[in-house]
Amino acid sequence: MSKANNNKLFNLIRTLTKAEKRHFRLYVQRLAINQEGLYVRLFNVLEKMDSYDESILLKKLTNIKKKQLANLKRHLY
Repeated sequence: MSKANNNKLFNLIRTLTKAEKRHFRLYVQRLAINQEGLYVRLFNVLEKMDSYDESILLKKLTNIKKKQLANLKRHLY
């Protein structure tokens, strides 16, 4: 995933309304398998970040390797 796509995902999450974020979380909770899914944790971390920084992202998501990050971003997008 290119840097531009990373920024698109970050911008998408940052531009969601409070209601849209709530709807996403409710949808994920209905899927019992994905309640603690990695992409949900990625969503939560990206939501709280002020600016996109992949090194900070990897520090906050300790059990995610850099190789996995691109797939998780693509899945979340």
